[in-house]
Amino acid sequence: MKTFVMMFCVAIVVALGTEGSAKSPSDLSLHADCIYCGMHRDRFAHSRMVLHYKDGTSVGVCSIFCAARDYVKHVNEAPVLVEVGDYGTKQLTDAQEAWWVIGGSKTGVMTNRPKWAFQSRRDAQEFIATYGGRLTDFDEAMKASYEDIYEDMRALKEMQREYARSKLAASSAAN
Repeated sequence: MKTFVMMFCVAIVVALGTEGSAKSPSDLSLHADCIYCGMHRDRFAHSRMVLHYKDGTSVGVCSIFCAARDYVKHVNEAPVLVEVGDYGTKQLTDAQEAWWVIGGSKTGVMTNRPKWAFQSRRDAQEFIATYGGRLTDFDEAMKASYEDIYEDMRALKEMQREYARSKLAASSAAN
């Protein structure tokens, strides 16, 4: 009986301790979908970003492409912190501190010229050895996003048109 009571007490302490130290909601539960394109951010945890603003608000996006769109929308109020998902671990890290890879053969998210972030330089260099690309920093990756935005938007619109055509064709074939 003493063993049962002791185990019960330990279970209560563990349960209370767990509840007391519960983490705040993750960025994926706060921002399930990209605010700009609607993509499910959990599927793109390796490229997702969170932009934190001075007023305490945050914006969750799927990629640096959509982050660039947010920068343009909030041109007069730069974020105080930008976090990005590490390509390999999918853990958020400070975008300014991350090692970025631009280019390479690995298809990017929402862009023709991929841009990936890594917490460690070694991981970024291993990625480059496998897929190509070049090592850079956040500022250059963001600049590349702005340079690419017109062509990426054009390609996105074309993909949307093709998708609409294929749905129309499937609907016509079903009737």
